[in-house]
Amino acid sequence: MNAVRPLDVSDAATAQAVVVLQREADAVEAALIGSNGIPALTQSLEAVQAAGEDWLGMSDGEGLLVPSPGASSTLARSTSTA
Repeated sequence: MNAVRPLDVSDAATAQAVVVLQREADAVEAALIGSNGIPALTQSLEAVQAAGEDWLGMSDGEGLLVPSPGASSTLARSTSTA
């Protein structure tokens, strides 16, 4: 299995994979809490790149995996490769 590594969101493909995963995860959270006012649902690729946040993830050959927010034992997958 690949190791978890820092993700370089200055790379557009990696940042796009993070945006996709973030939106998918936050859409689930929004549905659970009954609100779609979560800012990350509309965060742009450029905003992810400018945020100065550290992202960790890994690729399993099928896509990028990053920990889902609030669930340290769960991984989410983007079909974008990075």
